[in-house]
Amino acid sequence: NLSIHALRDTATSSVSPEIKKVFIQTEPSGSQIWINRKFVAQSPSMVAISITDSSTLTIRKEGYIPRTFQVKSSLPPRVNIKLRKDNIRQSPEQNIRVID
Repeated sequence: NLSIHALRDTATSSVSPEIKKVFIQTEPSGSQIWINRKFVAQSPSMVAISITDSSTLTIRKEGYIPRTFQVKSSLPPRVNIKLRKDNIRQSPEQNIRVID
C-alpha cells in the first residue's frame, strides 16, 4: 500500500509546475499584483508564482506607470517594487480649453 502512495506522489510532482511563494511589497502599497494577466492580490501580499512556466508579473496602481517583469527561477523570497508617478497624464482641469 505504501509503494502505491509513493508512486502516485512522484507522478503528480513531475507534472505540476514548480511554485515559488514570494512576498511582494510595493511603493505605493495597495498596488495590484497581476500574474499572467490575472489579478491575484493587492500589495503587500504573499503570492504563489510558477517558475517552471514562463510567468509575467505586473504591478499596477492608478496614477502610476505599471511595471512588468519576466519571472525567473532565481526569484528571492521578498521583492520590493517601486512604481513611478505617471506625470504624463494631465489633470482634467488642464484639459479644459476656453473658447471665446
